[in-house]
Amino acid sequence: MKTHFQEIIFTLWLPLLLISFLVPATSHALAPIDQECGTEGLGNGLVGYSRNTRTTPDYQLFVPTKNTLDAISIRVSGPTTALRMEVIDTINPPYRTIASMMKSFDGYEQWLTFDFADVPMPRSAYVIALSNVNSGMTYYWKYRTDCYANGHASMNGEYQGDKDFGFAVYAYDSADTSGNGANPGGSGSNPGTGNPPSGGNGLPPASSGNTVSPIGTSAGTQKPPSAQTSSAILPPTGLTATDTELDYGGAIDLGWKASSTTDIDGYKVFRRAEGDSEYVEILRLPKTFTKFTDPWATKDKTYYYMLRSYKGTQESANSNVASATSKDDLTGLKKDILDDYKKNGGGGGIIGDAFKNPVFIIVPVIIVLMIIGLFILGLWVLFHKKKQPTPPTQSK
Repeated sequence: MKTHFQEIIFTLWLPLLLISFLVPATSHALAPIDQECGTEGLGNGLVGYSRNTRTTPDYQLFVPTKNTLDAISIRVSGPTTALRMEVIDTINPPYRTIASMMKSFDGYEQWLTFDFADVPMPRSAYVIALSNVNSGMTYYWKYRTDCYANGHASMNGEYQGDKDFGFAVYAYDSADTSGNGANPGGSGSNPGTGNPPSGGNGLPPASSGNTVSPIGTSAGTQKPPSAQTSSAILPPTGLTATDTELDYGGAIDLGWKASSTTDIDGYKVFRRAEGDSEYVEILRLPKTFTKFTDPWATKDKTYYYMLRSYKGTQESANSNVASATSKDDLTGLKKDILDDYKKNGGGGGIIGDAFKNPVFIIVPVIIVLMIIGLFILGLWVLFHKKKQPTPPTQSK
């Protein structure tokens, strides 16, 4: 019996070709967004832009809650050019660059994504440093007023306390800390204590004084405040401390009103953990700062903060004291969502969502039925093809 092997293969190729269009090409999926400004909604809520024609960078400060950096997106427009992005630790000397990439930019307004080889990102504060590769070329980095609570933008060399660039940091928690030995470790449900490299007791290391942070921040001395203060320098006022929302614990948000003394160098941040007897200086910030996130807290521990203005070796009196307890408010939220999901009979995933909204299942079902129909039609044509008569033999 003849097998018709070639005809069967020919009949199958059309359905297989259609199926191939339904299967997406293999691609690298980005990690979830950890920190962001302006990525929501059409237009992204970004109303202004910084015009940069220099090779010196513009900066956006951010404080991550995850320990591994995957990618960063920025909202830019302008003529075709090439941009260089660096991600720089601004707290821990020697203020190293943990990720760097150059990428061509084709001009129209877009979210431009720099997808790094995933790198360890110890708990700290970082800047996205964006600059031109070639001097004289122009790009526009879009921004919005007070879009991001834990950082600010620096435009054309000037720090902007009320503006944030459009950005998104994609990051995740990884238990593998072998990248450089400086990562705090942790897992998806437990990101670790957040101790920075060389730091003790969850505090950043003292500055070596040999390098400069790109935005003027520096690690504190980890020593108590000086007994001598100057009445010529007024302290900041209205200090508040609140637990950072939607994290696994380990961070506390600080905010304050600037000192009335404008001619100062910045602020010294002092902290006392519950059970400790004295405050120690954990951080120094430029005078343009009026908020910051302490990324070195331990979950379920209460911390007390106070600030001083300083100029050179002179310090103001203490600000008011503010306190907060670092809480894990994400694990419980995830459990509540899962419990609610189970209570309502599941129905998650693609199929479950499709049945909740039939529009999402009609099109795939039609396509599958078309493929099956074409396959059956092909088989019918193959096996019902009219048999050709056998030519008569020629008699000699």
